[in-house]
Amino acid sequence: MEKPHSKHGGLSLPELVNRLDKLAFEVERYKSLSMNKQKADVLFNNTPFPMAAVDDKDKVLFVNDFFAELVGNIKEDIISRDFINFISAENKHGAIKKNIKKLFSKEIASYQETVILKSKENRKKVFELNAELVDYDDEIKKAVHIIFQEKKASDNFEDAYKSIIENSLQAIFIIQDFRIAFANQRAAEISGYSMNELIELDMNGVKHLIHPDDRERLFELMRLSFEGKRISPKQEFRAIRKDETIYWIEVLASFINYNGRPALQVVQLDVSEKKKVEIEAINFASKYETLVEQSMIGIYIITDGLLTYVNPHLAKTFEYEPEEIINKLSPKDVVHPDDRELVNENIQKRLNEEISSLHYEFRGITKTGKIIYAEVFGSRAVLDSKLSIIGMLRDITDRKRTENALKESEQKLRNIIEHSNEMFYIHDTNHVLKYVSPQCFEFLGYTPVELMIKWTDLTTDNPINQIGFMNTSRAIQTGEKQEEYLLELMRKDKNRIYVQVSESPIKDDDGTVIGITGALRNVTEKFKAEQALKESEERFRSLYENAILGIYRTTPSGEIIMANPALCKLLGYRSVVEFKNMEASKALYDNPTTRDYFIEEMNRKGELHGFETVAKRKDGSTFNIRESARAVKDSKGNVIYYEGIIEDITNQKHAEEKIIEAKNTAEQSDKLKSEFLAQMSHEIRTPINVIFSFSNLIKDEVRGVLSEELFNSFSIVDNASRRIIRTIDLILNMSQLQTGSYQSKFVEIDIYQDILINLYPELSRLANEKKLSLTINNNANDSKIIGDEYSVRQIFDNLIHNAIKYTHKGNISINITSMGDKIKAEIIDTGIGISKEYLPRLFSPFTQEEHGYTRKYEGNGLGLALVKKYCELNNVDISVESEKHIGTKFNLLFLTMKN
Repeated sequence: MEKPHSKHGGLSLPELVNRLDKLAFEVERYKSLSMNKQKADVLFNNTPFPMAAVDDKDKVLFVNDFFAELVGNIKEDIISRDFINFISAENKHGAIKKNIKKLFSKEIASYQETVILKSKENRKKVFELNAELVDYDDEIKKAVHIIFQEKKASDNFEDAYKSIIENSLQAIFIIQDFRIAFANQRAAEISGYSMNELIELDMNGVKHLIHPDDRERLFELMRLSFEGKRISPKQEFRAIRKDETIYWIEVLASFINYNGRPALQVVQLDVSEKKKVEIEAINFASKYETLVEQSMIGIYIITDGLLTYVNPHLAKTFEYEPEEIINKLSPKDVVHPDDRELVNENIQKRLNEEISSLHYEFRGITKTGKIIYAEVFGSRAVLDSKLSIIGMLRDITDRKRTENALKESEQKLRNIIEHSNEMFYIHDTNHVLKYVSPQCFEFLGYTPVELMIKWTDLTTDNPINQIGFMNTSRAIQTGEKQEEYLLELMRKDKNRIYVQVSESPIKDDDGTVIGITGALRNVTEKFKAEQALKESEERFRSLYENAILGIYRTTPSGEIIMANPALCKLLGYRSVVEFKNMEASKALYDNPTTRDYFIEEMNRKGELHGFETVAKRKDGSTFNIRESARAVKDSKGNVIYYEGIIEDITNQKHAEEKIIEAKNTAEQSDKLKSEFLAQMSHEIRTPINVIFSFSNLIKDEVRGVLSEELFNSFSIVDNASRRIIRTIDLILNMSQLQTGSYQSKFVEIDIYQDILINLYPELSRLANEKKLSLTINNNANDSKIIGDEYSVRQIFDNLIHNAIKYTHKGNISINITSMGDKIKAEIIDTGIGISKEYLPRLFSPFTQEEHGYTRKYEGNGLGLALVKKYCELNNVDISVESEKHIGTKFNLLFLTMKN
C-alpha cells in the first residue's frame, strides 16, 4: 500500500492532519481581517484542497495548484474564464450562479453544493463545494472563495485511512529502532505470527523473519534509510514464517514520522508465486534456446536486410558455419539467381504488412554452389523495436527428387488406376503419401489433397496393423515385394474400415528404393461378418457351457435336442446323453400336464417369461423353478424347436414365505403395542387429571398463606402435569391412528377463525413466558377448507408448540396466504433449527435430534409423526426448510373448498 499523497501534496497522514489544523487557524484569522491579493496567495498556496476565487460576474480571479492540476490547465489559462465551465453539465449551473450572486448581495452567508468537476482525464469526480464571500482591501474589493472537498474526504479520513491500513490485503509494518512498532492483520497472516507476537519481537526476532542469506542486505538498507540515504524503495527478499517455511517477499519502504519519531513504513507483498513463475520462465527460455539450437529444421531471422540469426541446422543446410552467415550475408546470398526476385517480393509483402505470414518454396545455393530446394514458413515480427522476418526452412531436395521420379510413372498408371474398384497410392520412404487415386473419397472420406500425409496417420491402434508396418518397412529396406496384409484404417467420419493391402517398392535407376506403390481393397463387410460369426460362436459356446442357469432345446413333440451341463446337474442327470433319452414332460415337470400348458402358451404368444412351476429331479425329489422360453420358427412360420432357460428358485421361495410370515408377525405385534399404549395412556391420564385439578384447588386455597418460593412450586406441578397430559394425548392420538379407531369428521373449517384464533390465547401465554413474539398474519382472500377440525387443530398446535419450545429468542410468525386454488400456511421461527442429517427422519415416531438423559429439550418424538399422519388424513402437503442456528419454516398446503 502506498502513502496517500497523490491527493494531498505528498503529505503523510500526521502531516496532513497537522496542516489542516493550521489551515483552520489561518482561515479564522483571515476572517477577522481584510483580504488582499498577497494574503489570498498565501491562503491559496497553503490549502491542501482544490480552491478558486470568483468575482460577481462568475469569472475566475485566483486558483491554487490543486485546482489547476485537477482540471488539467495552467493557472493563467483558467483565470478570467467563466467558473461554470469547469462544472459538469449534469449539475444545475443556474442554481450555482444564483447562489453566488446571493453571496455577493449578502442574502446568504455561505453556500454548499455537491458538484461534479471535469478532471483532466475527462473523468467526473464528485466534490462538496463550500463558498463564502471575502472582503478585500485592494482593487478586488470582494470575491467569493470556493473550496472543493472530495465526497467522503471528511473528518473520518484518519479513521478510514487507519481502517484501510488494518484491513489491507497487503502486509504493512512500521519499523522503528530495528523493531516492529506496528503490524496489520495481513502481516500476521502471511508471517504466521499474531500481531502481538510481531510487535513483541526483539531485534533478533525481527532478524529471524528474514532468510539468513538476505539479513545483512536488508538491515544495511534499513540503516541507510534511517540515515537519510537515498535507496530504491522496492526490494525483494526471502522471508521465514513462524513455521520455518521460506517464501519470497517484495518490499516497498518509505520514511515516515511515527509517534513523533522517524520510522520506516514497509509494505510487504508475498511474491512467491511470481518468483516461481520467473524461475520457470528462465528454465523455459533455456529449454526454448536449446530446442531452437538443436532443431532439425532451419530457423532464421532477417532484420534490415541481413540474416541476423540462423541456427546450426540452417547453416549446415547451406554448408556454412553460423558465424559465416549471421550479420554478414543477406537472403540473396543463399538464393538461386532465378528465384531472388520471388524471395525478395515475399519478404517485402510481409514487411509492408500486406500479409503476416507466408509459405512457399525456392531454390537455394550452398557455399559450394550446389543447388538445393527449400521450403519456407515465414512471418513478420517486431524484435528489439525493429520490424523483422522470422521463419523456418526445410531442405526438400530429396522430396523434389522423389517427386520427379514419381511423375514419370504416374501418367502411365493413371488411366488404369482411376477406373479401378481398388484404391491406389504411392508414398515415399518416409511413409508420406504422394499420390492417391480418386477412390480415396469413397474408401476414406478424404479428398486426394487432404491425404498428402503419412499413411500411418490413418491407421488405428489395432494390433493387426503392426504386420503392415513391418511389411512396408521391410520392402523399403530390402526392395522386395512383401505378402499381402490386412489393415484397419480410420475414415474421416471416424468409422473404421478393413482393407486388404498389396504393395511393391519403387526404385530409381540406381536400384535405390524411393517409394512404395500399393492398392487397397475394402474387405470391411467380409471381415466383420467373419469376426461376428466367430465371436458369436465363441460367446454362445462359452455361455452355453459355463452358464449357471439351465439351457435347453426341445421339439414340439417333447424330444430333448440340447441341454447344457448346468441343466443336467440341476435335474440330477450324470450326462447330456442320459438326459436326452427322456421325454421333456417326464424329465422336467413334476406334473406332466404342465407341458400341455407350456405348449399352449407357446402356440398363443410364441414366448414365455418368468413361468414358475415345480420341477422333478431324476431321484423324484421336487423343487421350484422359473422358466423363460421362445419358439424358433422357420421361414413359413412352423415351429422348429423351443429354446429356454431354467432357474432354481427354491431358496427364493422359502425366503419369500419367511418374509410374509415375519410381516404378519410384525403387524400383529404393532397392533398389540398400539392397543397396550391406548390402555396404559387411559390409566395414566385419569389420575394425572385428578392430581392436576386438586393441585389447582389447593393452590387457590393457600394463596397468600405460603411463602412466594413455596407457592411457586405449584407452577412446577402445573407444568409437569401439562407435560404428562400432552404426552398422554399424543400417545392416545397415535394409538387411535395406528389401531384405526380414529373417527374423522370432515366439515367446513376456517383456518384463521376456527383454528388459529382459538389456539392463540394458550400459545401466546407459552410464548410470553419465554419472552417471544407470536404473530398471526392472515393475507388469504378466503381461509376456508374442508377438513377434520380436531386433526387440523392438532397440526397447528403441535407445530406452533414445537416452534415455541425450540426458540430461545426472536419470534414465531404464522402466515396464511392464497395460492390459486390452494391455501398456504407457514409456521416460521428463529429457533435452533434442524440439521440436514436429521431432516429425513423428522416425521418418524419416537425420534429426536438429541436423545438420552443429557438431551436439552423435553418431548417424546410423537408430535411431528402425528402431524404427518394428520396431514395425510386431510390431504395436506407438508414440507420443511431449516438451517441449524438460524430457524425453521414449516409449509402447509391446504386444498380450498373449490377443490
